[in-house]
Amino acid sequence: MINYYNAFISYKHADLDNKVAAEIVRGLEHYHIPKKIQKSTGIKKIDRIFRDKDELPITNDLNDTISEALKNADYLIVICSTNTCKSTWVEKEIETFLQNHTMNQVLTVLADGEPYDVIPKMLLTGKRNVVDENGETKTIEVPLEPLSCDFRLPLKKARAEELPRLAAALIGCSYDELMNRHRQYKMRRMTAIFAGAMALTIGFSGYMLYSRTLIHQNYIESLRSQSRFLATQSTTVFSDANRIDAIHLALAALPTEENSEMPVTPEAVKAITKASYAYVSLSGSSISANWNYTMPNIVRSFKISRDGTKLAAIDDACCITVWDTSSHKQILSLNFDDYDITYEFFNSDKISIYSDKAFYFYDLNSGELLWKKDLQESYGPSVFKYTDNSLLLAFKSGELVECSIDDGSEISTSTFLENRDILEYASSLTLSDDKTKLAFSMSAPKEEKSDEVFKNNNYYLCVYDMETKELKSELIGDCSLTSITFDGNNNIFFACHTGSFGDGSTRYNYYTFTTDDFSEIYCYSSEDLTQKWTQEFVCDDVEYDSSFLPLANGTVLYHAGNAGSIYDCETGEVIENHHLTDSIINASDNDGDGVPLYVVRSGATVMPTTLGSGSKGVASIDRFTDKLDEVHVNGAYYTHQTYSHDIISYGVNVCDEDWTKFTNCEATDSPSSSHYLDDDVLALLYDNDDGTDLAILDPNDKTYKTTITLSDTVAPYRFKILGTYNKVLYVVYNEYISGNTADYLKLVSYNLVTKETEEKELTDNYTPMDICCGLVDNKIAYFLTEDYKSCGIYLLDLDTGKEEVIPIEGLELTYCKSLQFFDNSHLAYFIGDTDDKNYIIDLENKKSFEITLPEDWSGTTSIAVTSKGDKIAFSNDEVIIVKNIEGELLGEIDCEHVPPLGMTFYDDPNQGETLLVAYSNGSLARYMSNDCTYIATSDLSTYANDSSEATFKFDQENGCLYVTMDKLVDIIDLNSWYETTVIEACLGHHIPTDTFITSSYSDSKERYIGYFKHYTTEDLINKAQNIIQDTEMPANKKAMYGIG
Repeated sequence: MINYYNAFISYKHADLDNKVAAEIVRGLEHYHIPKKIQKSTGIKKIDRIFRDKDELPITNDLNDTISEALKNADYLIVICSTNTCKSTWVEKEIETFLQNHTMNQVLTVLADGEPYDVIPKMLLTGKRNVVDENGETKTIEVPLEPLSCDFRLPLKKARAEELPRLAAALIGCSYDELMNRHRQYKMRRMTAIFAGAMALTIGFSGYMLYSRTLIHQNYIESLRSQSRFLATQSTTVFSDANRIDAIHLALAALPTEENSEMPVTPEAVKAITKASYAYVSLSGSSISANWNYTMPNIVRSFKISRDGTKLAAIDDACCITVWDTSSHKQILSLNFDDYDITYEFFNSDKISIYSDKAFYFYDLNSGELLWKKDLQESYGPSVFKYTDNSLLLAFKSGELVECSIDDGSEISTSTFLENRDILEYASSLTLSDDKTKLAFSMSAPKEEKSDEVFKNNNYYLCVYDMETKELKSELIGDCSLTSITFDGNNNIFFACHTGSFGDGSTRYNYYTFTTDDFSEIYCYSSEDLTQKWTQEFVCDDVEYDSSFLPLANGTVLYHAGNAGSIYDCETGEVIENHHLTDSIINASDNDGDGVPLYVVRSGATVMPTTLGSGSKGVASIDRFTDKLDEVHVNGAYYTHQTYSHDIISYGVNVCDEDWTKFTNCEATDSPSSSHYLDDDVLALLYDNDDGTDLAILDPNDKTYKTTITLSDTVAPYRFKILGTYNKVLYVVYNEYISGNTADYLKLVSYNLVTKETEEKELTDNYTPMDICCGLVDNKIAYFLTEDYKSCGIYLLDLDTGKEEVIPIEGLELTYCKSLQFFDNSHLAYFIGDTDDKNYIIDLENKKSFEITLPEDWSGTTSIAVTSKGDKIAFSNDEVIIVKNIEGELLGEIDCEHVPPLGMTFYDDPNQGETLLVAYSNGSLARYMSNDCTYIATSDLSTYANDSSEATFKFDQENGCLYVTMDKLVDIIDLNSWYETTVIEACLGHHIPTDTFITSSYSDSKERYIGYFKHYTTEDLINKAQNIIQDTEMPANKKAMYGIG
């Protein structure tokens, strides 16, 4: 009998556990190992899995058989479920296995339940020897995380993603390497199948030219599929804030010199547009992922130099890497074999790297090791910049060494602890900003021992005067001191956790425990160590970072867990308490306004806020990835996710730097929603105190022209820009008359050539609340009633000055709810004071006719007319109906409780005449106009909870559709109907110059009008390449995505 096994499966004989165990045996024994991994590991097959149901021979000695199998198995696989705790054999099998093997050879499989509940407790902890603060070696339990495979997933997904984790361990390769090899195998197989299909086509066609053409078409189609795949992956990693990989993937999805036949897909255009931040204007508080700094292994910690120009990080394999944060280039990378190694910036050009064994000092400009100093202490030093030419090494034993940064030579030595008979090692060493005082904590054993081992010491606050060499100390109590901080005003702050050791909020493997955590906050004078004040501090979430932050106006912030409190530095008065819903990772006040900005674990920024009512609280904005465990703020936000290899830099005010301001443009407030753009003019309405200004800009030469005050008393919402005719811009407004039942309706004209402004009163008897007025060819059309009995549409001929009226026959009312005009069709749609009064106005033939709508019609909210004027689509937010001009019903569309934002008809060269509907849920649907048959739906970006009307503009030359909602413009590719670009703060597309007019902030936080050119694919590629420069995607990631 063969007594060697790749793995022994331990499980409770229950239905679920039996099923999972059988599935794992079958999956592993039939697992295909890629050839290259076979060659590198020497393992060609996993063929010996011990499962007692199948492997036990006929023998009376069951225990001997199992023990022998456990002894000769390479790995133990434990099936973990809610049944596991009911089995005594599983625990015994684990104990037997560990007699001859290590914990690293134990693998777990989750069948059901939560990991912490079902994984045997003996696999979740291990023992480790540590030296405590008294120098004594103690054995403590530390949490372990055994390799777990999740078979709670659907079986197909578990086979594809989780089974390979077990196989990788048994084979002796990494999971990533195994999955990458499988992806490469699948891609080769797909390529082979595709090539075979093309070869078969060649054999049957018999016509070489036709065959070559067909093969090439199929090849192009395969490239198109690859482009879409890479674009999708780019979008996915970009959403995870991995911008640099997103750019690499987007570039790989587009044509290159090496692969010029790669088609340009709309998916790839969208991916590269997003990743390069093309068309992104500078907004008031934009924070966006800017760069990814990648370490070989999981990042342990990182630091930013004081001036923000350098970033240093250390990973779990003790690799230390330094980057330039401006160029993002790696300038130093070193590997050490000392897990206690750490580092500290001296300035932006030099860094010290040290442990208890040695001290290294590097020049970051050259990467040269300037000097090395061997250390003989039990603990590594605390390192401070002392002067511009020296640094200070403060050892816990009490030794102070000032070293020259040039060669490491000792300038001076001293000790701040003369008598160590009673006092233990110094901890939490902190040097004041003026370099005159060194503060630290000390402990000494109590004469009477406490029942709590961690309460057996007295803790002292100590201050050593660097000039007089005098040491002062003050007994604080039996709680250790943390976060010792100077504020520059002779104050020292520190915190003491008042609970017992280990009883606070904590995160343990998959388990989080929260409770009220109590600390005492102290303020002492740094001159004589007298206590100024103390306050109790409470939080109730896991502590990732706790520290003091001196603020403006003589206040200081302390934060820990999920709480922060601001105190008056002199009196200790609590100014504000901030209770957050998640653990605080960082607190900063970079603008110096005295208001802290928190970054919490979920990736949100949180700021104290006072509402208009005077109510105080905190406001949060989701900005970063979640599961953060370290954040630093210095010119940018640098974040790290738990277990990640990457440090993500989020830039402030990241935008498209190719935005160009209009010449002579003055800083403005945000324009009102009423603006107008055509080939010759850009006009914007602005609020001018109680009145309204009209700004005139030339979109052709991109210059600001003038600003006209339209009124000193009428607000912008009462104005409407009608458009231009014969180089004259027309604006209409209604002016309220106090005590009257009607308003004035006035027309303002501005001549773009002569720069002259004129105003004309259209009527003093205007009743609609909204401005029911439009410009149709050379006529101003507006609604008016006569004597509150009859009404009509009045037409003012701009060439002759004559007026005529189109009566709305048989309608007596005083109110017009809506009057909508349609370009090219010479039709207008009129809604009376009740929703059942709907008329079509034929402006060309001077007649009107009533539209019959369903009896339960709740009021028209959106309407569209064909360019020929032969079909009309109506919506009431519940249904859409399409009728011909004679009133015959052609079709009906159920909106399914999603209101349309707008509709239009389009003559599609492939489908014929279609109806396009933009819905508020972010979709663009297409229907046949003759019967409302559904065609397809595309994605459309919309503002959340925004009901702005959607307007449509077709650009046949560029093959684009521009859908505009307020100041949001979506660009839709007319061939694929795929959304390629979203432009915010956009006032429209200017056709003659093919530019997008937008508003943007400047560095001075003032808003201006400017523009982006309409980027070609080549422009976007160049923009992306300029961002990444010569940065390469790592080879393992290229293999993962199938990039050559």
